[in-house]
Amino acid sequence: RGMCLVLKPPGWEVDTEGDSGILHLSGFLQVALQPSQRAVAFRPDFSFGFVHRLDTPSSGLILTGTSFEGYACLEMQMYTYE
Repeated sequence: RGMCLVLKPPGWEVDTEGDSGILHLSGFLQVALQPSQRAVAFRPDFSFGFVHRLDTPSSGLILTGTSFEGYACLEMQMYTYE
């Protein structure tokens, strides 16, 4: 719970900070997720829920936290390799 998997299309940015003027995956999640699932999606101080990135030209799967608990769990797994 508190996590989701998103297929990032090529040309979209996994935005963790700033505004580059490119299509942002956070904007998609802010619209696509139910209000109860997007607590982190509006928080740049929590990287909009993203714990990793893909280059803008590439496509692939992105894990994101949809709650603070889910985000913390993903962060722990990412940095402890567990």
